[in-house]
Amino acid sequence: MRLRSFQAETMTEAMALVRDTLGDEAIIISTREDKKDNLVRVTAAVEEYEAEEDYNSFENFAEDAWLFGETGDDEGDESFDDFDLIRPERSITKDHHDVINEEEEEFLETLFTIRDDKPNEDIDFFDWEITESEDGDVLEQGFIEPITESLLRHNVPAPIADKIISSAIASSFEQTVPALMAAFDDVYNFAPLPKGRAGKPIILIGPPGGGKTLAAAKIAARASMNDDSVAVITTDTIRAGAVEQLEAFTRLLDVKLLTADDPIALDEAIRMCGDVDQIIIDTPGISPFNPDDMKMIASFLKIAQFDTYLVMPAGGDPSESADIARAFEILGVKKLMPSRLDISRRYGGILTAAYMANLALSDAGNSPKVAKGLMRITPESLTEVLIPHLFDEPVDD
Repeated sequence: MRLRSFQAETMTEAMALVRDTLGDEAIIISTREDKKDNLVRVTAAVEEYEAEEDYNSFENFAEDAWLFGETGDDEGDESFDDFDLIRPERSITKDHHDVINEEEEEFLETLFTIRDDKPNEDIDFFDWEITESEDGDVLEQGFIEPITESLLRHNVPAPIADKIISSAIASSFEQTVPALMAAFDDVYNFAPLPKGRAGKPIILIGPPGGGKTLAAAKIAARASMNDDSVAVITTDTIRAGAVEQLEAFTRLLDVKLLTADDPIALDEAIRMCGDVDQIIIDTPGISPFNPDDMKMIASFLKIAQFDTYLVMPAGGDPSESADIARAFEILGVKKLMPSRLDISRRYGGILTAAYMANLALSDAGNSPKVAKGLMRITPESLTEVLIPHLFDEPVDD
């Protein structure tokens, strides 16, 4: 079932739009009068129809004042200065400087500028204080060497590596594995996917090709295997085969798939899901450095309180991954769901993205299989993927 919203000056005109676009088989889901704008809004649904490409484009509802708090053509706008994103506890508009810090304001100004960042020459790699005994002798820290080698191999930037190593040295452990686990627990936050009833709909966002659709199917599969009721919604209705790909998974799980072409339709779809344990929402891939893409996804995030996850593949360049994560962090993303751990051998991008954007590490995709295709990220599992050879060593009797 696909939902679509329409607006017109009169109910007659709105119903005519419904019939012209969806045909006589359309079902009216809801009607609403917007007295402020003197408009009538109608949400309708139909089982199957051919979407009109022009209507699906973001430009056709970008002038809607209820989405952006403004009217008129904003073509060519290269900043968020006039974009009114409203959500609890945070805003990124110029009228709400009290809720963002100076560093974030500076980042907003340069968000869409490609920069050639130079490394800080004042930072010495692994510049920690040498541990000495009471007699002034340097203590052996051989257990740190595998951590250092691993962070180098995974291309972790020097400042972050220094933080991890310093934390490992400061721990009470003198063995590599527990020391690194303690360091990860100190430096990073961890937030596993909810089990059982979730307090908010789970929405997955991220760049194209990041694995959001497969992640949505994996979360739905895990919920079904735990006997939780689940509903799946996709807003990725333009990309060829996107709906069909997700529908193939949901059909096997005996879970009905709803689609929503715009924020109003998504709001109605969430209401239609009823009192289920988990609502999982897939979204189209977007460029975090394209203002129109960011405004589009922000308009969806605006309609409700979501548990928002950035889905990002492992193996990416650390600096690039950090830029992407910080861009999405401005939209209020708090959690990072890595994907493709099974086909990546360098995790510096994920570690850098989580650290620089202050994102909690959540479950990660570590298998192409839908069933049991998620791995919970913890200090222990993160240590194992960075230094797996130490976990494979036989234990002495």
